[in-house]
Formats: sequence, C-alpha cells, structure tokens
Amino acid sequence: MSYDETSRLGIHGEPPIHESATPPPKSITERQPSPLQNYEEIEAPAANRRHFRLQRYTAAELDGLEALVSLELHGQRHLCPLVDVSANGVAVLLPSSLPAATGELVDRLTIRLDGFIAYDGPARIGSQRESNGQRILGASFLEGPLNIDDVLRLRDTRALRSRLIHGISRQPRSWEVPGNDQFKSRVAEFRIFLETARKHFQRAEQQIPWDILHGESFTMARAALIEEVAEGFGKRFVEFTEQIDASLRGVPRPEWRKLKVWSRQQVHELLMTAPFMHRCLTKPLGYPGDFEVMRFLYERHFEGATLLGKAIHLGAVRTQGGQAVRNRKDMLKRLLTQAVAEHPAGSAPLRIVSVAAGPAQEIFEFLRDAPGDVPPVEIVLFDQDPGALTFIQRRLDRLAQTGKLRHVRRILLQDSIRRLRDDPRIFGEGMRFDLIFSAGLFDYLTPRTAVKLIHNFHDNLAEGGRALIGNMTPINPCRWFLEHHLNWYLKYRDPTDLLEFGIQAAPTAKIDLLTEPTGINPFLQVKRA
Repeated sequence: MSYDETSRLGIHGEPPIHESATPPPKSITERQPSPLQNYEEIEAPAANRRHFRLQRYTAAELDGLEALVSLELHGQRHLCPLVDVSANGVAVLLPSSLPAATGELVDRLTIRLDGFIAYDGPARIGSQRESNGQRILGASFLEGPLNIDDVLRLRDTRALRSRLIHGISRQPRSWEVPGNDQFKSRVAEFRIFLETARKHFQRAEQQIPWDILHGESFTMARAALIEEVAEGFGKRFVEFTEQIDASLRGVPRPEWRKLKVWSRQQVHELLMTAPFMHRCLTKPLGYPGDFEVMRFLYERHFEGATLLGKAIHLGAVRTQGGQAVRNRKDMLKRLLTQAVAEHPAGSAPLRIVSVAAGPAQEIFEFLRDAPGDVPPVEIVLFDQDPGALTFIQRRLDRLAQTGKLRHVRRILLQDSIRRLRDDPRIFGEGMRFDLIFSAGLFDYLTPRTAVKLIHNFHDNLAEGGRALIGNMTPINPCRWFLEHHLNWYLKYRDPTDLLEFGIQAAPTAKIDLLTEPTGINPFLQVKRA
C-alpha cells in the first residue's frame, strides 16, 4: 500500500467515519498540485458554496494516535476522551457530575498526541450537548490556533510505523554471526575502497573520450588507460579479494552461509556492475563458466557500462584464479604444438579431442600461431552447448579463409555429459586418439563420474597417447567471491585426489601430474602404454 493510500484509508484500511455528510478535505500528504489558473477565473464548485467552517477531525480520523485531553476546572484536573478537534477548538466527553457552564474559562487545556503536546493553554467553553446519553463539551483555544497540518502529518507518519520501525526491527538477521571480525572488517574496508573508486571514476569519465573508454579498437591511449586501471585499481582489488578469502578459511561451513548474507549486504551491488560478475551470477545458459565467461577470462578484460564496472571486471579476470585459467590454456597450447612436432611425418593425421571445449581458445591459438600450414590434424570438439560450438565454428571458418587449415579436419560434436560418461565410443567406433584433454569439466563432476570418464578417455587413446584432466585445487584464492557473490561452486581436489582417480580408472597407464605456474589448476596426465 502506498503512502497516499495509507493516508486515505487509515491504519486499518477502513474508510474514516465523519459526522458530517460533507467529505473531509484531503490530508496534507494527499494534496496534489493543480494546473496553474488565472486567479480571477478560479471558482468554487456550487456544492461547496456555504459558510466556511474549519474542518473538524474525529478521534476515529486520528486513528493510530493516542489522544489525551486534560482540563483544569475549579482547581481540579480532569482527563477527558477526545471527540473531535479543529484548528481553533476541541470537543471532549465530560463526566456528567462535573459542573461546567457555557462561556466559562478553562484555566488550562492540554492536548497530547502520542506524547507530543499539540496545545497547552487556556480555553473557553463554547457549547455543551447530549449525544447518545453522553455529555459533550466544546471549547475554543485562547492562545492561537492548533497546527492541524502538523497533527495530520503526525497521523500519517504513525500510520507508517509498522513499516518504518517494526518492519525493520523484525527482519530476520541472517547476517548476524558472532565473531569473524577480521572477515567483516576486511569486507567493510573493501566496500569503502569500491565506493571511493566509484567517485573517482565518475569524475574521470567526464574527461575521457568515449572511444578511449568504450571503443574496441586498439589505440595507445586506450591501452594506457587499461594499464593505469590495472596498476592503480586492479592490484588493490586482487589484494582485497585474497585477504578476504584468507580470512574466511577455517570458518565452519554453516557460518559461511550467514557471512555470505553479510558480504552481499556490503559489496554485492558494486561487484555486479562488472559484466564478468553479473554473467557468472545470472548464468544465462544455465551453468557457470560458459563459453562467454571463458572469453572474458581469455580476451575481453575491459568490459562494462561504466569505468567502475570495467575496473571491477578487469580486477576479477586478473585474479590468480583467472590467471590459472589462462596458464592452463597456454600449457595445453604448448602440448598441442609439441604433439604436432613429434608426430611422425607421413603417418596418419594426429588425432585430438577437446572435451567441454567452450570457446576452444587453446585450439584456436595453436592453429592461428602455427608457422605456415598446419600439418594433418583431426580435431574433435565436444560440448553440450550449441552456442559454444557455433562460436568455435565461425572462428575457425574465418581462420580457414587464410588457407592455413587445408590439412585440418574439424568435427564438432554436441552431446550431454551423461552420454559422454555412459558411451565409451561416443567419439567414433574404432577411433583412437593421440591426445584427449578436458580443462574445466572435472571441476563439476562427482568422484564416480570423474573416474568413469578417465577410464573412457584411456580406452579411446592410441598407443602412446595421453589424456589430460584439469581440476582446481582448494588453494584457489577466489573462493570467497565465487561462492558468496556468484553462487559458483567447484569441486576442488588436491593433486593426490587426481592421482588416485587415475590409478582407479587406468591401473595399467602411466600416471603423473602437470602443473601450471600458480599451482591452482594442475592436470592429471594418463599415458597409455
């Protein structure tokens, strides 16, 4: 219900009761400005052409206000129930035994409304009458009029009491967690940092040309702007997120949930100005880490509608977790290049499978950066998302126009992870591959499914072929904002867990680990004897 509706209906939602058939004027909160008119042309409606009388408000119309009226008569003070009140007088119920004469002076008349004194001074009895067996006394104020507008404002404000006070105080305090002061203080400091940055960035936006701020073409000025944001804001952003993440380690998981609510109250709105953060949270394709998110991590580092959004986006993709993703891409690209170089010339084409390929950045860069024509290669790109495969196909089609991919055969395969798990021949009956890799899929798989897939990969390898399986470790320092603000939960595993998976899945294979520089995203390597 709106503020105006509350004023019209009263606190209980019932139409106010008036003794007079004439509708009362609207309260102060309801009065709306009328179109400007020529003063000489303003005319009162015919129905209102009568002797003017100040509007009286009954006790019912002041519903929600505790009204206390006291009279001093003949040296004694009496509390009397309020009947109605106007700017120049009041009517009260008077005990029948109390002597009072019309015209008599009331030494002191006090009106209290919810503890506030609305009038306190002498009055004069102007009328007395009987109504339903009760004696009603009317008195006029002798020390100026009562501020009736203020009375109505008080009534309207009190009508909102349940929303302004009780509604807030009764809210569940799901963010209240005793202790955890280090985490709370660091998140609060982070909020101050982001709010301060927003003010500076808003001023800067007024001076930066649009094409430098929002253009996509490379210019020295734009490159310099990105570098300055990365150095000034980006490094501090990463430091804050890592410090907050560190303060969360060791906190019992049930308290994580409450601290998540607290954290969201502090910085969530600011973080969501970054496209990376917003897409990861909203998951438009139904799952986190989709191919567009991966493109943010690989290439699109300065995205956003505002400079603050761009800066947060840049800081997020340049955290250690984001760097680990780029490191694993570079490692796979080197291994692909190495596999091509070591493959015997004149033999069957080198066969490669990328599972949960996403944007296939490592494949694209491997083909793009190969010197001269790419030797004979067959590449299977498997993903359950048709959007990702469409993006890959368009990208490789453009690359093929250069003539470099004349000896490259591409197979784009869309299917479910369940089918991948249950059908060991999903890539083709009798097909054997030299390299099968999956960079990010195993971050979401149960141990049982992980072992089953590794077993299937091993069965699909040619002699001497190898499978590479990546999985994030628990040391990832981005877990705080991934889980608290993006609802992005990974199945983190220690390197020993990966080795155990490999031993269970392929006991005859050669098992070892490969690591990227951060150590956050190691790979299990399974070589077929």
